Amino acid sequence: MANRRGKNRSDVYDIDAGALALIDEAGTVVQVIPADVCEAVRLMVARLRLSDGSDVPGRLGIISSLSGEGVTVITRALALMLSNDLGRRICIVELNFWSPSPWAEDHDAGGGIAEIIAAGASLDAVLVNTGSPGLSILPTGRTIVAERPLIANSPSLDAVLDELAQRFDHVLLDLPALDVTSDSLTLAEKAHNLVLVVHHGVTAEADVMSATERLAGSNVLGAIINAHASKLPAFVRRRLPPM
Repeated sequence: MANRRGKNRSDVYDIDAGALALIDEAGTVVQVIPADVCEAVRLMVARLRLSDGSDVPGRLGIISSLSGEGVTVITRALALMLSNDLGRRICIVELNFWSPSPWAEDHDAGGGIAEIIAAGASLDAVLVNTGSPGLSILPTGRTIVAERPLIANSPSLDAVLDELAQRFDHVLLDLPALDVTSDSLTLAEKAHNLVLVVHHGVTAEADVMSATERLAGSNVLGAIINAHASKLPAFVRRRLPPM
């Protein structure tokens, strides 16, 4: 979370040409997405669009096998790229109750998904606008562990996602890692398509194989190798369709 405070958007671009910054409505930098990560996401989108003429799906889940592989960074990079480069309306839905994002920690006064489902809060009351045109975030909100399976299986969550799909061009689901909770599979079902994040040098082949087996039956579009700029490792290519 470098450059989180005291920098405006132009400062970030001067520091790292090609980087994208997630900023709040006051202009405070919440997170800087490095240029190499942005470029990797652009390449993913280009490959997706060129492979069969498809666009980025309207509802897309980003998931990983292990915790800490960079799902939130990739989700935010994709959101910023779609809003900044293509002028799309994007909503990030933060569903990782087990490891809430720094944004949610800094802006938790209004609540989030948990408050919609458990307390009947309105979507507009908890939806967070950002300083990036067209980009909004729906935080997790606050909930105890025992309530999380109820939220994951709640018809109200489906209703919220359906409403967001009417308001935005793309709804990106920031999902918990598969090794953290069985609820990750339930939440992954809410996405029409999935992208698997693999942290180069951290995620073992066995973890990738386990993830693809657990996600069997889901529409996994491919994998993004986080923290590495070279081609997809062979063992990942064998397990997933290329992007």
